[in-house]
Formats: sequence, structure tokens, C-alpha cells
Amino acid sequence: MAVGVLAVSTAGVLTRFAMGAADRFDGPFAVALAAGRLLFAALLLGPAWVELGRSRGRTHPLAYGFAIAAGLLLALHFGCWMTSLAYTTVAASTVLVTTNPIWIALIQWLLGQGRPSVKTGLGIAVALAGSAILALGSGDATESAIASQPLLGNSLALVGAIAASGYLILGQRAQGAGLSIQGYAAIAYGTAAIALIPLPILGGVPLTGQPPAVYGWLVAMAVVPQVIGHTSLNWSMRWLAPDLVALAILFEPVGASLLAWLWLKEVPSAATGIGAIAIGTGVLLATRDR
Repeated sequence: MAVGVLAVSTAGVLTRFAMGAADRFDGPFAVALAAGRLLFAALLLGPAWVELGRSRGRTHPLAYGFAIAAGLLLALHFGCWMTSLAYTTVAASTVLVTTNPIWIALIQWLLGQGRPSVKTGLGIAVALAGSAILALGSGDATESAIASQPLLGNSLALVGAIAASGYLILGQRAQGAGLSIQGYAAIAYGTAAIALIPLPILGGVPLTGQPPAVYGWLVAMAVVPQVIGHTSLNWSMRWLAPDLVALAILFEPVGASLLAWLWLKEVPSAATGIGAIAIGTGVLLATRDR
């Protein structure tokens, strides 16, 4: 789990490097990067496809359904989150996209897996207030050069967080139904790539013909935050509760913000800092009993 959190912390700056290599900071190009990242990750998991072919018939069909559904939510997560990086800062986007413990608690409640306690409800309220402060207050003068439309970017990051929460829950269920972590990752990443690939083409962004550096950064994104990071976190879900894994992911904004500060010279605004502290406090309150 620790390896996974460290690896996913690099995703924001790697995405920004890829955007800079193409000198494109817009939504359609961000979706193209998301599609390329997932496509390369699915190809890197080639041996897992062989394993899936051999184990077909020994795995419950429901496991494949969970994995495919998780892949669709993963596509929504990356489509929204990586697009948010074109409009807001790495710090703000990463803080908001890692509010998973809140959404997982709410999803599990809606699925009839226990009503949140008063403490959990208070934590959710505090975290949501922090999200509002961050979403509405970031993008001041210190961030204006890199946060062109912070409200849009922050809103997209929140949608990405909700999608990622469903993705984590379905990933646990797919493995519980019999899929290995390699097989699950191959299906989820492949499904997400297939779902995203048509979108940038429809938006007028070709997947080929980009500067060579863009593809280098895409491979780095596929290897480090995707294959190493996401796969490690999904594997830990086999042994740990989804809300605990989501709580550990809260360390991602710390690493991502430090990397953005060192490599991109992005200094978080006061609203980003206050919102991040409120979100962290709320999540800790909501998950303290766990």
C-alpha cells in the first residue's frame, strides 16, 4: 500500500510534463493522455491476458462483470481528473481527487452496509466544507498563471474522486469473486482504455504524431502511477477494507504537492492549504472508528 501511494503521487507532475512537451493545456488533450496512459498500462500487462485465457471457466462470471464496471469508472475517473490538471493546480486537484474515504463511506451506506455514525457524519461535513473552501478559493494571484479555470478544474477533480471510490469498491469485489490482481488490472485498465480512446479523436486530438517526449512521459505514467501505483493499491484491497486504503491515499496530495513545488514551481495558495487541512481533519474524524 505504501509503494502504491508513493507511485501514484507522481501522476500529477508527469501529466503536466506531458502537457508541457506538447505545449497543450486543454481538456481534449488531457483525455488523450488518460487514454494513452491506460492503453500502455494494459499492454504492459500482456502476460495477464494469457493467464485470463487459461483461467476462463474457473472464474465466476460475476468477477468479470465487476472488473469491466470498475474499468468504466476508472475511465470516468481519469477523464475527469487528468482534465482537471489543465485548469487547476496539482495541489488542489490531488487533494480533491483523494477525498475517497468520504465517498466510499456514503456509497457503502447507500448499499446497506451500515449507517454512518455521528462521528462519521461530522467528519463528512467537515471534509465537504474543506472541499468547498478549496474548490471556490483556489486560483488566487499566486496561482493565476497555472489555474486558468479553478472552479471547473476542482469540480472535475471531485467527480473523479467519486468515480475512483466506486472503482476501488468494485475492484475489491472482483478479486473476492476469484480474479487475480493481474487479471483484474488487465481487464479494468483495458476497459478504461477502450472507453477513452474514441473521445480525444472525436475532440480532434490525434493519438499519433505528438512530440516524442509526450510518449516518453506516457510510458512513465503507465509504469509508475498506473501499473505500480494503482495495481499495488488494488492488491492491498484484497486484504484491507476499502475505506482504510482510501485513507492511506490521503498521503498522495502531500507527495504530489511537494513534487509540484519542486519541479513545477507551483506554490499552493492559502485557500488550498486551509481546504486541505479541513479535508484531512474531516476524513480522520470519519474513519477514526476504523
